[in-house]
Amino acid sequence: MAEGVLLDVVPSIIQKLGSEAFKEIGKFWDLKKEFEKLEKTMDALVAVILDAEAKRIHNHKIKHWLERLEDAVDDVDNLVDEFQTEALGRQVMTGNEITKKVRVFFSSSNQIAFRVKMSRKLEKIKETLKDIKEDSSVSSSIPLPQETYTEYVNRETHSFVRDEQVIGRDDDKMNIIELLLSFDSQDNNNVSVLPLVGIGGLGKTTLAQLVFNDEMVVKHFELRMWVCISNEFDLKTILEKILKSQGPSLDDLQSSLRKKLNGKKYLLVLDDVWNEDREKWLKLKTLLMDGSQGSTILITTRSEVVAPSDTDCLSVLLARFR
Repeated sequence: MAEGVLLDVVPSIIQKLGSEAFKEIGKFWDLKKEFEKLEKTMDALVAVILDAEAKRIHNHKIKHWLERLEDAVDDVDNLVDEFQTEALGRQVMTGNEITKKVRVFFSSSNQIAFRVKMSRKLEKIKETLKDIKEDSSVSSSIPLPQETYTEYVNRETHSFVRDEQVIGRDDDKMNIIELLLSFDSQDNNNVSVLPLVGIGGLGKTTLAQLVFNDEMVVKHFELRMWVCISNEFDLKTILEKILKSQGPSLDDLQSSLRKKLNGKKYLLVLDDVWNEDREKWLKLKTLLMDGSQGSTILITTRSEVVAPSDTDCLSVLLARFR
Protein backbone atom coordinates (compact mmCIF):
# COMPACT_ATOMS: atom_id res chain seq x y z
CA MET A 1 0.00 0.00 0.00
CA ALA A 2 1.57 3.30 -1.08
CA GLU A 3 2.43 6.02 1.42
CA GLY A 4 -0.61 8.10 2.38
CA VAL A 5 -3.09 5.65 0.88
CA LEU A 6 -4.22 4.66 4.39
CA LEU A 7 -6.11 7.95 4.63
CA ASP A 8 -8.06 6.99 1.52
CA VAL A 9 -8.66 3.31 2.30
CA VAL A 10 -9.73 3.61 5.96
CA PRO A 11 -12.58 6.11 5.31
CA SER A 12 -13.71 3.89 2.43
CA ILE A 13 -13.86 0.88 4.77
CA ILE A 14 -15.79 2.93 7.36
CA GLN A 15 -18.30 3.93 4.69
CA LYS A 16 -18.78 0.31 3.58
CA LEU A 17 -19.16 -1.03 7.12
CA GLY A 18 -21.63 1.72 8.02
CA SER A 19 -23.85 1.21 4.98
CA GLU A 20 -27.34 -0.26 5.34
CA ALA A 21 -26.43 -2.98 2.85
CA PHE A 22 -23.48 -4.13 4.96
CA LYS A 23 -25.52 -3.99 8.15
CA GLU A 24 -27.91 -6.48 6.55
CA ILE A 25 -24.95 -8.66 5.61
CA GLY A 26 -23.82 -8.51 9.25
CA LYS A 27 -27.28 -9.54 10.46
CA PHE A 28 -27.41 -12.47 8.09
CA TRP A 29 -24.01 -13.86 9.11
CA ASP A 30 -24.65 -13.07 12.80
CA LEU A 31 -21.61 -10.78 12.81
CA LYS A 32 -23.35 -7.41 13.21
CA LYS A 33 -21.66 -6.54 16.51
CA GLU A 34 -18.26 -7.65 15.20
CA PHE A 35 -18.63 -5.37 12.18
CA GLU A 36 -19.73 -2.49 14.39
CA LYS A 37 -16.60 -2.92 16.54
CA LEU A 38 -14.45 -3.09 13.41
CA GLU A 39 -16.03 0.14 12.15
CA LYS A 40 -15.28 1.86 15.48
CA THR A 41 -11.68 0.64 15.31
CA MET A 42 -11.24 2.03 11.79
CA ASP A 43 -12.81 5.32 12.87
CA ALA A 44 -10.46 5.61 15.86
CA LEU A 45 -7.46 5.01 13.60
CA VAL A 46 -8.06 8.04 11.37
CA ALA A 47 -6.67 10.58 13.84
CA VAL A 48 -3.78 8.28 14.72
CA ILE A 49 -2.85 7.83 11.07
CA LEU A 50 -2.86 11.60 10.50
CA ASP A 51 -0.42 12.07 13.37
CA ALA A 52 1.75 9.09 12.42
CA GLU A 53 1.99 10.08 8.74
CA ALA A 54 3.40 13.45 9.78
CA LYS A 55 6.14 11.78 11.84
CA ARG A 56 7.02 8.74 9.73
CA ILE A 57 9.80 10.49 7.77
CA HIS A 58 11.81 11.20 10.92
CA ASN A 59 10.96 8.09 12.95
CA HIS A 60 11.81 4.60 11.66
CA LYS A 61 9.73 2.92 14.38
CA ILE A 62 6.62 4.83 13.31
CA LYS A 63 7.36 4.06 9.68
CA HIS A 64 7.53 0.35 10.47
CA TRP A 65 4.36 0.60 12.60
CA LEU A 66 2.50 2.24 9.73
CA GLU A 67 3.66 -0.49 7.35
CA ARG A 68 2.21 -3.11 9.68
CA LEU A 69 -0.99 -1.10 9.95
CA GLU A 70 -1.19 -0.79 6.17
CA ASP A 71 -1.03 -4.56 5.81
CA ALA A 72 -3.74 -5.02 8.44
CA VAL A 73 -6.02 -2.40 6.86
CA ASP A 74 -5.51 -4.10 3.50
CA ASP A 75 -6.71 -7.34 5.11
CA VAL A 76 -9.78 -5.55 6.49
CA ASP A 77 -10.55 -4.09 3.07
CA ASN A 78 -10.26 -7.53 1.47
CA LEU A 79 -12.49 -9.05 4.16
CA VAL A 80 -15.21 -6.48 3.55
CA ASP A 81 -14.96 -7.02 -0.21
CA GLU A 82 -15.24 -10.80 0.24
CA PHE A 83 -18.48 -10.44 2.20
CA GLN A 84 -19.90 -8.12 -0.45
CA THR A 85 -18.82 -10.46 -3.25
CA GLU A 86 -20.38 -13.43 -1.46
CA ALA A 87 -23.65 -11.51 -1.11
CA LEU A 88 -23.61 -10.61 -4.80
CA GLY A 89 -22.75 -14.18 -5.77
CA ARG A 90 -25.78 -15.44 -3.89
CA GLN A 91 -27.92 -12.85 -5.66
CA VAL A 92 -29.09 -11.29 -2.42
CA MET A 93 -28.21 -7.72 -3.35
CA THR A 94 -30.44 -5.40 -5.35
CA GLY A 95 -28.69 -2.08 -5.83
CA ASN A 96 -27.65 -1.08 -2.33
CA GLU A 97 -30.30 -3.11 -0.50
CA ILE A 98 -30.38 -6.68 0.71
CA THR A 99 -33.33 -8.71 -0.55
CA LYS A 100 -34.42 -10.49 2.60
CA LYS A 101 -36.92 -12.83 0.96
CA VAL A 102 -34.35 -15.08 -0.66
CA ARG A 103 -31.89 -15.37 2.22
CA VAL A 104 -33.44 -18.57 3.57
CA PHE A 105 -32.78 -20.42 0.31
CA PHE A 106 -29.00 -20.34 0.64
CA SER A 107 -27.14 -23.65 0.67
CA SER A 108 -26.66 -24.39 4.38
CA SER A 109 -23.41 -26.32 3.89
CA ASN A 110 -21.86 -23.51 1.84
CA GLN A 111 -23.11 -20.98 4.38
CA ILE A 112 -21.39 -22.72 7.26
CA ALA A 113 -18.13 -23.22 5.34
CA PHE A 114 -18.03 -19.54 4.38
CA ARG A 115 -18.89 -18.39 7.90
CA VAL A 116 -16.16 -20.54 9.43
CA LYS A 117 -13.57 -19.27 6.94
CA MET A 118 -14.51 -15.63 7.36
CA SER A 119 -14.84 -15.82 11.15
CA ARG A 120 -11.28 -17.12 11.32
CA LYS A 121 -10.07 -14.29 9.12
CA LEU A 122 -11.94 -11.77 11.27
CA GLU A 123 -10.44 -13.16 14.49
CA LYS A 124 -6.94 -13.00 12.97
CA ILE A 125 -7.47 -9.39 11.87
CA LYS A 126 -8.71 -8.44 15.35
CA GLU A 127 -5.63 -9.97 16.96
CA THR A 128 -3.32 -8.21 14.50
CA LEU A 129 -4.96 -4.83 15.09
CA LYS A 130 -4.81 -5.39 18.83
CA ASP A 131 -1.07 -6.15 18.64
CA ILE A 132 -0.49 -3.05 16.53
CA LYS A 133 -2.50 -0.91 18.97
CA GLU A 134 -0.50 -2.21 21.93
CA ASP A 135 2.92 -1.69 20.29
CA SER A 136 4.86 -0.01 23.08
CA SER A 137 7.66 1.11 20.73
CA VAL A 138 5.47 3.89 19.29
CA SER A 139 3.03 4.57 22.11
CA SER A 140 5.11 7.48 23.40
CA SER A 141 5.27 9.08 19.95
CA ILE A 142 1.67 8.82 18.72
CA PRO A 143 -1.66 8.69 20.60
CA LEU A 144 -2.86 5.12 20.04
CA PRO A 145 -6.62 4.44 20.35
CA GLN A 146 -7.72 2.99 23.67
CA GLU A 147 -10.29 0.30 24.51
CA THR A 148 -10.76 -0.64 20.88
CA TYR A 149 -11.83 -4.14 21.85
CA THR A 150 -14.23 -4.02 24.73
CA GLU A 151 -16.00 -7.35 24.95
CA TYR A 152 -19.66 -8.06 25.65
CA VAL A 153 -19.64 -7.67 29.42
CA ASN A 154 -23.39 -7.10 29.61
CA ARG A 155 -24.41 -9.47 26.84
CA GLU A 156 -27.68 -11.25 27.57
CA THR A 157 -29.24 -14.24 25.83
CA HIS A 158 -32.44 -16.21 26.31
CA SER A 159 -33.61 -19.71 25.46
CA PHE A 160 -36.19 -18.91 22.77
CA VAL A 161 -35.52 -19.47 19.06
CA ARG A 162 -37.86 -19.95 16.10
CA ASP A 163 -37.07 -23.25 14.39
CA GLU A 164 -38.14 -21.95 10.98
CA GLN A 165 -35.48 -19.24 11.13
CA VAL A 166 -32.62 -21.72 11.58
CA ILE A 167 -31.42 -23.91 8.72
CA GLY A 168 -28.72 -26.53 8.38
CA ARG A 169 -28.30 -27.40 12.07
CA ASP A 170 -30.49 -30.52 12.38
CA ASP A 171 -27.57 -32.96 12.43
CA ASP A 172 -25.68 -30.96 15.03
CA LYS A 173 -28.78 -30.66 17.18
CA MET A 174 -29.49 -34.39 17.07
CA ASN A 175 -25.86 -35.28 17.88
CA ILE A 176 -26.03 -33.15 21.02
CA ILE A 177 -29.46 -34.44 22.03
CA GLU A 178 -28.29 -38.04 21.67
CA LEU A 179 -25.41 -37.24 24.03
CA LEU A 180 -27.74 -35.55 26.53
CA LEU A 181 -30.13 -38.50 26.57
CA SER A 182 -27.32 -41.03 26.85
CA PHE A 183 -26.01 -39.79 30.18
CA ASP A 184 -28.70 -41.68 32.11
CA SER A 185 -27.16 -45.02 31.17
CA GLN A 186 -23.53 -44.08 31.69
CA ASP A 187 -21.74 -45.12 34.86
CA ASN A 188 -20.35 -41.75 35.87
CA ASN A 189 -21.14 -38.82 38.16
CA ASN A 190 -24.75 -37.72 38.50
CA VAL A 191 -24.04 -34.47 36.66
CA SER A 192 -22.20 -34.45 33.32
CA VAL A 193 -20.73 -31.40 31.56
CA LEU A 194 -20.99 -30.95 27.78
CA PRO A 195 -19.12 -27.91 26.33
CA LEU A 196 -19.87 -26.49 22.87
CA VAL A 197 -16.65 -24.83 21.75
CA GLY A 198 -16.23 -22.45 18.81
CA ILE A 199 -15.24 -18.94 17.78
CA GLY A 200 -17.76 -16.12 17.81
CA GLY A 201 -20.42 -15.94 15.14
CA LEU A 202 -20.74 -19.67 14.45
CA GLY A 203 -24.12 -20.12 16.10
CA LYS A 204 -23.26 -21.86 19.40
CA THR A 205 -26.05 -20.02 21.23
CA THR A 206 -28.57 -20.76 18.49
CA LEU A 207 -27.65 -24.44 18.59
CA ALA A 208 -28.02 -24.51 22.38
CA GLN A 209 -31.43 -22.84 22.02
CA LEU A 210 -32.55 -25.48 19.52
CA VAL A 211 -31.47 -28.27 21.86
CA PHE A 212 -32.99 -26.59 24.92
CA ASN A 213 -36.44 -26.35 23.30
CA ASP A 214 -36.49 -29.70 21.52
CA GLU A 215 -39.53 -31.82 22.48
CA MET A 216 -37.40 -34.82 23.49
CA VAL A 217 -35.29 -32.62 25.77
CA VAL A 218 -38.36 -30.97 27.30
CA LYS A 219 -39.82 -34.40 28.16
CA HIS A 220 -36.52 -35.84 29.37
CA PHE A 221 -35.55 -33.19 31.93
CA GLU A 222 -37.73 -32.36 34.93
CA LEU A 223 -36.14 -28.93 35.21
CA ARG A 224 -34.59 -26.75 32.50
CA MET A 225 -32.75 -23.47 33.19
CA TRP A 226 -31.04 -20.94 30.92
CA VAL A 227 -28.38 -18.56 32.23
CA CYS A 228 -26.18 -16.17 30.21
CA ILE A 229 -22.75 -15.88 31.86
CA SER A 230 -20.69 -13.75 29.41
CA ASN A 231 -17.22 -12.65 30.57
CA GLU A 232 -18.05 -11.80 34.20
CA PHE A 233 -17.82 -15.13 36.04
CA ASP A 234 -19.03 -14.13 39.49
CA LEU A 235 -20.34 -17.00 41.62
CA LYS A 236 -23.04 -15.07 43.51
CA THR A 237 -24.32 -13.42 40.32
CA ILE A 238 -24.52 -16.77 38.55
CA LEU A 239 -26.44 -18.36 41.43
CA GLU A 240 -28.83 -15.41 41.50
CA LYS A 241 -29.42 -15.79 37.78
CA ILE A 242 -30.01 -19.54 38.11
CA LEU A 243 -32.58 -19.02 40.84
CA LYS A 244 -34.06 -15.96 39.11
CA SER A 245 -33.97 -14.04 42.36
CA GLN A 246 -32.18 -10.96 43.71
CA GLY A 247 -30.81 -9.98 47.07
CA PRO A 248 -30.24 -13.12 49.19
CA SER A 249 -26.82 -13.91 50.60
CA LEU A 250 -24.45 -16.30 48.86
CA ASP A 251 -25.11 -18.90 51.58
CA ASP A 252 -28.87 -18.61 51.09
CA LEU A 253 -28.43 -18.88 47.36
CA GLN A 254 -26.28 -21.99 47.46
CA SER A 255 -28.63 -23.68 49.95
CA SER A 256 -31.72 -22.84 47.89
CA LEU A 257 -30.06 -23.98 44.70
CA ARG A 258 -28.98 -27.34 46.11
CA LYS A 259 -32.49 -27.94 47.48
CA LYS A 260 -34.00 -27.00 44.11
CA LEU A 261 -31.72 -29.41 42.23
CA ASN A 262 -31.71 -32.24 44.78
CA GLY A 263 -32.89 -35.51 43.26
CA LYS A 264 -34.06 -33.89 40.01
CA LYS A 265 -32.71 -34.65 36.56
CA TYR A 266 -31.96 -31.21 35.21
CA LEU A 267 -30.51 -29.50 32.16
CA LEU A 268 -28.64 -26.23 32.82
CA VAL A 269 -27.29 -24.18 29.90
CA LEU A 270 -24.44 -21.79 30.73
CA ASP A 271 -24.21 -19.67 27.60
CA ASP A 272 -21.25 -17.56 26.41
CA VAL A 273 -18.81 -18.47 29.20
CA TRP A 274 -15.50 -16.56 29.20
CA ASN A 275 -14.04 -17.55 32.56
CA GLU A 276 -10.78 -19.52 32.29
CA ASP A 277 -10.18 -19.73 36.06
CA ARG A 278 -10.46 -23.40 37.04
CA GLU A 279 -11.01 -22.61 40.72
CA LYS A 280 -14.09 -20.48 39.93
CA TRP A 281 -15.50 -23.28 37.81
CA LEU A 282 -14.95 -25.88 40.55
CA LYS A 283 -16.72 -23.69 43.14
CA LEU A 284 -19.76 -23.41 40.89
CA LYS A 285 -19.72 -27.08 39.89
CA THR A 286 -19.69 -28.17 43.52
CA LEU A 287 -23.07 -26.48 44.02
CA LEU A 288 -24.56 -28.12 40.95
CA MET A 289 -23.82 -31.77 41.75
CA ASP A 290 -27.04 -32.63 43.62
CA GLY A 291 -29.04 -33.49 40.50
CA SER A 292 -30.07 -37.06 39.74
CA GLN A 293 -28.40 -39.38 37.23
CA GLY A 294 -28.50 -37.89 33.71
CA SER A 295 -28.42 -34.24 34.74
CA THR A 296 -26.32 -32.17 32.35
CA ILE A 297 -24.63 -28.77 32.23
CA LEU A 298 -24.37 -27.55 28.62
CA ILE A 299 -21.71 -24.87 28.09
CA THR A 300 -21.15 -22.63 25.06
CA THR A 301 -17.74 -20.95 24.86
CA ARG A 302 -15.21 -19.54 22.43
CA SER A 303 -12.27 -20.99 24.34
CA GLU A 304 -11.16 -24.59 24.67
CA VAL A 305 -9.53 -23.54 27.95
CA VAL A 306 -12.98 -22.76 29.36
CA ALA A 307 -14.13 -26.36 28.77
CA PRO A 308 -13.50 -27.96 32.20
CA SER A 309 -10.80 -30.63 32.13
CA ASP A 310 -12.76 -32.87 34.49
CA THR A 311 -15.77 -33.27 32.19
CA ASP A 312 -17.26 -36.73 31.95
CA CYS A 313 -17.58 -36.72 28.17
CA LEU A 314 -15.79 -35.36 25.15
CA SER A 315 -16.39 -31.73 24.22
CA VAL A 316 -18.50 -31.22 21.12
CA LEU A 317 -15.79 -30.01 18.76
CA LEU A 318 -17.55 -30.36 15.43
CA ALA A 319 -15.53 -29.43 12.37
CA ARG A 320 -17.67 -26.40 11.69
CA PHE A 321 -17.08 -25.18 15.28
CA ARG A 322 -13.30 -25.18 15.02
